[in-house]
Amino acid sequence: MMSAIDVRPWLAGLLLVTLAFFVGEWEAQRSCAERLNAADGLAREQLHLATSKAKQDTAQLTAQHQAVDAVHLQEIHDAKTTIDTLRADVRSGAVSLSIATRALRAGAASPDPGTGYIETRSELMPEAAIELIDIAADGDDAVRDLNACIAKYDAVRRTVNP
Repeated sequence: MMSAIDVRPWLAGLLLVTLAFFVGEWEAQRSCAERLNAADGLAREQLHLATSKAKQDTAQLTAQHQAVDAVHLQEIHDAKTTIDTLRADVRSGAVSLSIATRALRAGAASPDPGTGYIETRSELMPEAAIELIDIAADGDDAVRDLNACIAKYDAVRRTVNP
């Protein structure tokens, strides 16, 4: 006689193993999802902080650049006023510009650089003086513009690399 094997305990064991496997998979996926959510929350927080800092830096740089621009415009206005006054004074004869020149002393035989020269002043014609004033004013304008650019660059550098 052949005995029949009862398969119910085997089926119950197989069912328990299968159930344990799926519960383990579910727990692993839940744990992974929690880690992903935590990482996502951290990334969102870091993004929020970086965005806030960028907005703050932008506002700070805008204010600094506006301050540099205000100083620059005031310097331009002051220089224009000074140069215009100088030009008017030269044109009217109230101010004369002169340059240093060297002339041979009376009775000097040779133009030896070490001897025989005396310093004299030669007055410039008003038109020539105004041309020199214009050249100097253009150079001063360029220096003011460069200084404003350097000030803005320095503000950015200090903000980006504190």
